[in-house]
Amino acid sequence: MCLKSRHTQYLYNMEPSLAASLSHFAARFANELEKGKSQVCSPLSAQAVLALTALGSGGDTRKELLEAMALSDDEALRSLFSYVTSTTKSVEGITLKMANKVYVTNKSKLQPDIQKDAKEVFQSALEQLDFTESAAAAGAVNKWVRNSYMYFQSSSPLESPSKASP
Repeated sequence: MCLKSRHTQYLYNMEPSLAASLSHFAARFANELEKGKSQVCSPLSAQAVLALTALGSGGDTRKELLEAMALSDDEALRSLFSYVTSTTKSVEGITLKMANKVYVTNKSKLQPDIQKDAKEVFQSALEQLDFTESAAAAGAVNKWVRNSYMYFQSSSPLESPSKASP
């Protein structure tokens, strides 16, 4: 289902191939969800993590991730997410809050630009952890999740409570 409103107008101003990529991924994502259950899932969040992973990978992995997102190359990927994150910040009536962080083993060598892309393109972060110390790694991840949750709880509460009515 596609809902049209004044808030979706920014998608119409996007490069058509990038808008098609976003829509294609969202449709494929929704098709993979378990049918018959109520779920709240964000294709944009999933695509952002996959996109950041693609930028940090190489070879067949990068190629397959770009294909899955229907994007031609790294620059198209950067353009799409730069546009989405910057535009949704300026659309009246829309507040987009995303909390994404990718944890990478401390045994991996990160490409020089990946930290920059994480911050500037995705408003995200990367952190290297020693996953052989599973308790410490789990503690670091859980601490970040708690802090992110508290951020969302403390910022811009609903103006009026949500209520279901008969």
